[in-house]
Amino acid sequence: IWSTRGSLADKEHTLQEAVTCVERQAANCGLRCAPDKSEIIRIQGYAYKSPGDIEVYLEGTRIKEVPLIRILGLWLQNDRKVNHTLQRLRTTALQISRMIRRITRNRKGMREEDTIRLIQALVMSRLSYGLPFLTLLGNERDKADAIIRTAYKHALGLPMYTAGCHLEDLGLTNTIDEIREAVLVSQKERLLTTKAGRAILERVGSPADIRAVQDYEDLPSTLRTRVYVAPLPKNMHPDPQKGRRKARVDYLRRTHQQARNAVYVDAAMYPNSTNAVAVVLDTNFKEIASASLRNCSPTVAETAAISLAIQHGDTTGSDLKIVTDSQSACRLFLSGRLPHSIAPILTTTNVQNSTCKHQITWTPGHEGLEGNEAADSLARGYTNRATNLPDLTPLPSAYGERLLLLRTQRQVYPPPHRKLTAAEARDWRQLQTNTFPNLHKYHIIFPDRYDGICPWCGGIPTTYHVTWGCSGAKPLELDNHQSEEQWESALLSSDLATQR
Repeated sequence: IWSTRGSLADKEHTLQEAVTCVERQAANCGLRCAPDKSEIIRIQGYAYKSPGDIEVYLEGTRIKEVPLIRILGLWLQNDRKVNHTLQRLRTTALQISRMIRRITRNRKGMREEDTIRLIQALVMSRLSYGLPFLTLLGNERDKADAIIRTAYKHALGLPMYTAGCHLEDLGLTNTIDEIREAVLVSQKERLLTTKAGRAILERVGSPADIRAVQDYEDLPSTLRTRVYVAPLPKNMHPDPQKGRRKARVDYLRRTHQQARNAVYVDAAMYPNSTNAVAVVLDTNFKEIASASLRNCSPTVAETAAISLAIQHGDTTGSDLKIVTDSQSACRLFLSGRLPHSIAPILTTTNVQNSTCKHQITWTPGHEGLEGNEAADSLARGYTNRATNLPDLTPLPSAYGERLLLLRTQRQVYPPPHRKLTAAEARDWRQLQTNTFPNLHKYHIIFPDRYDGICPWCGGIPTTYHVTWGCSGAKPLELDNHQSEEQWESALLSSDLATQR
């Protein structure tokens, strides 16, 4: 129960009425409220001065006012700070990290992918549960990022002095800002799909999101039962998942290339304009239908192309397999809400009276599927766009896919080869992050025990220098003088022999 309007006395009166109502309803059901387990918290600003205490009574007992409260696992402080939450997260992360570090230090310890999975399940899940919904100051964001870096360093077997930039180059970590944005975007997308969710967004003050869906309307139930959207595959970004995209195209080529009822749809935007064109091609790559649209987005244009294909199938009485390269358009049909501008296409008499069933299948764009390439060329031809202009790939709204894309965009070094042992994988990660033990680092930590000069040539004994760079007389197994560029190139290799 909460109250956000009026003076302190008004809020107290509102809360008391609500508590009395709950107490009365519980009594009618044969239940009783527990005053000892009830608490009141007053969320206030940093410069707030209290005019007095809040007195709310339950079962004749005054409910105590507390500075800290836990609601469904979310800790709230009356001063809006998050130091208690961060302290609990830091303690939990250190306990889990130390447990994982003890395991990874064993000669037959867990592999890197297993320890990363543990960190994501036991540490990152706790960070992403409460922090995205709290207001973080700059130093608090830095503390949260430090918790993330510490956990991953323990999981990878890296020392605590590993530079943050080197850890980012591995492509394994996300910042708290990225996690917060991914959580909020995915939650808003989920709430926008239902009327109750949109009402919640309107209550919490998200008018931009509400206006974005006001121009949408529900599909008729008879049409929704006839249109089936095939499951959308995950992890299909053009750069890090090229193999998965190629396998998807090969599968669609086997299943749809010989199908007589397969149609291919696509859309293209006019240059420097919000106008677009949508096209539909049959299985012989001949144009079936096309339409021009004004003041629309690429998603709306792709949705219009699918709608044109459905209209064509209902008019001709054919069950169609519709292939599109727009996941956002597929999700609109999954949600059953389409833009008002598209609705007239699907409200014709032929569509309303039809019993044809259609399947919408997603294909990766620009990956060589002949029908998709032909539809793309036709749409670009109508808009006079060159075929080599790259399309911008938007960030996915799904939580996991969004974070994975952000990580892989920063990745510089490849992961350890699958055939490397756990110890070899840790050594490989230490080489990539420039933390592999060497005389130079030992001298910095223990200047009295270790010399800071190379025993063969007098240079700085870094790992590269001792292994490849030293030009002095050294053991034959280390006599492999190569440039620093070759050293960096070796660290970028995914070959098993090179990594070993």
